[in-house]
This record gives sequence, C-alpha cells and structure tokens, in this order.
Amino acid sequence: MLTKIFQIATFGTLCADNILTGLKIYPSQKLALICYDHDNTNAKRFVKVIRSIDENIEVIVCLTPRQNIIENVFGHFGRVVGSEINRFQRILVNVSSGDKFLSYAVLSAAYIKGIETFMINSNSSNSLVVIPIPKFYYDRIITKTNLRILNSIARAGGEVYGLDRLQQISGLMKPLLSYHMNGRDSTKGLIDLGLVWVENKRYKNGTIVIVRLTATGKLFVTK
Repeated sequence: MLTKIFQIATFGTLCADNILTGLKIYPSQKLALICYDHDNTNAKRFVKVIRSIDENIEVIVCLTPRQNIIENVFGHFGRVVGSEINRFQRILVNVSSGDKFLSYAVLSAAYIKGIETFMINSNSSNSLVVIPIPKFYYDRIITKTNLRILNSIARAGGEVYGLDRLQQISGLMKPLLSYHMNGRDSTKGLIDLGLVWVENKRYKNGTIVIVRLTATGKLFVTK
C-alpha cells in the first residue's frame, strides 16, 4: 500500500534543486513551499518545474516577510500541518533550500511539532541527512479544550480583548477558561505552556485583559 506523504520545504534560489532530490527520495502527493514574499515569482517558476516532473503532485506556496519571521513561519506551519495531518500518513520537512534564517525558523517549528526533518547535503553527492527530532511533549498535554481556546483566539484574529469576549467566542464558562489558561497544581495552563500571552491593560474605565496567541501557540491552531 502506497504511503501518502506530505512534504514541507523551505524554498530559495539557493540550493532549490535539493527540493527535487527530496521529492525523489520521498515521493509525495503534496508539497508546501515556505519562502520569502520577494521570492514569489521564483517560487511560481519552480512549481512549474516540479509539475513538469510530476504533474499529479499538489503544490502550494506559503509566503512570509522577513520581519517577525518566527511568528509568520510558525503561523504558516501550524495551518498547513493542521489542515493536512489527517489526510496523510506521513509528514516530512526538508530544510535544504533558502537562507539560514528561514531554515532555522522552519526547523524550530518542526522540532516543537515533532515532525520528521531532513536535509540534502549538496557537498556529499546529494546525500540524505536525517535531523533527529524528538517527539515533543505538547501533543501529550494539550487537551481538546485547550485547542478549542486556541482556535477561538485564532478565528478572532489572534487576540481577544476581555474574558467576556473569549467566553462568548469559545462557548466556555469563565471558571473553565481560567483553569485552562492558568492551570492548577501540577497541571500547566496555556500561559505557562507559552501558547498564549496575557496583558492587563489599563483604560480610563478600568482594566481589560488582552489574550494573544504566541508564535508557539499558532503552531497548534487546527482551524
């Protein structure tokens, strides 16, 4: 039985052929290219090259600016993995192309998500180098209710003003929200896990709680 594979690859004009090598080693049904927005034209040309080799592969391009690269890359990574994780039996990450900052950002995302990662060593006959990625503990401790809160914040644009608003969009009562946000005893909440950031902002009429997704929190948004 054919294993359905989804690959995510960093893209840049530097070492772009390593993406083709990765697809040759791991034939895939879908590929997501993560690249800088200024490389959009080059990425589109490269997509045509890929499809000239395999016309059946589905390819998407995820563009990111250089500014706030970690947050933007984590957002792309979380969305594409969250939307495809149930469609494919295996997800792989290729960090062989593009500059080091883009590769580091994608590698960090793969590490946190515990996704298999590799690179192609162009200086050694295009040999495959598998990067050890441990299965991170997040997947074992993030609950369905945690995900419900993270998804609610994401749908609101990544930040929510006031717990009343968060209660409204998540459908959870305040005591339950407080428990999952702050944790209790040995149970870590979303704040301690670094998935949300909370700020108490003062206004003339009082103080309002602002809840924002962190870069890491965006990795776990599923819809």
